[in-house]
Amino acid sequence: MGLPAITSKTTSADIATLAGTLTTTTTQLSTLRINYQKQDNDKNKLPRGVWALPNKDTTVYGTDLTTKIMIASSQVREYDAEEKTYVGETIFYNNVYDLKAEDDQGGYRCGKLTYKQTQELSKGEQAEQRAKKYYRVVFGIATLKGKDVNGNKAIAENIPFIMRLRGNSLDPINDYIASFKSTGGNIFDYVTNWTITEGEGGNVDYWIASPERGEEAPMLKSPNEVETFKALLQWKEDHNEDIMAKWRKKRGLRVSNASDEATEIAAVVIDAPFDDPVEDVIA
Repeated sequence: MGLPAITSKTTSADIATLAGTLTTTTTQLSTLRINYQKQDNDKNKLPRGVWALPNKDTTVYGTDLTTKIMIASSQVREYDAEEKTYVGETIFYNNVYDLKAEDDQGGYRCGKLTYKQTQELSKGEQAEQRAKKYYRVVFGIATLKGKDVNGNKAIAENIPFIMRLRGNSLDPINDYIASFKSTGGNIFDYVTNWTITEGEGGNVDYWIASPERGEEAPMLKSPNEVETFKALLQWKEDHNEDIMAKWRKKRGLRVSNASDEATEIAAVVIDAPFDDPVEDVIA
């Protein structure tokens, strides 16, 4: 299925509908996340509670993050703690209340139940449910100033990304997305600034990501951003087609032919001078 063309006559409202902000195999899309790891695979010490953003052959760690959020979606994934890997995931879906989001195991939402439904389960069944996580997913471009794993000043600039937020970071991102409906404007026409705060209480360390509206920067005025937006939409569609093919196969249904070509997403070119001093990364 092809994507609708975005032309000079395309309005911000049209883009908002495509982006999911009003109501396969792919490449070149970095995962933006808060780092919880104490060290990498080479035993290098890593800063925790800061942003981590892969950039080609290195990863930048830091707190000075700005993004341009272009697409908002939802997803459920199931994690196997023993194998330390994800064993199931759904399509990306726009309606956060959708209970029929197909997954790659032939079911819906990886079997994740509503909170009310889990209250009727045994303790063992509730533990199984905790492995099924709901995420608010955003796509866009990001610039992160910080340091690399060796402590050298580094920057990941205008990197196309996917970010999955859950737990205590859900309310801030949901409120932020909803704020554009109440105050006007489109999320993709503004820079988003981010802060990280350490959570309080509990037996484990955790951090909360909070977005804040920055300066206005209309996406339709940047041809590079529009092209990146279209590529991100295609990446999302490729993922969903792949999940749906697995869903149909598990159910013994006809599997449609999906494209074997990977979607290449090139970074956009926007002025982002690295003039400010880099803060020390949290150890």
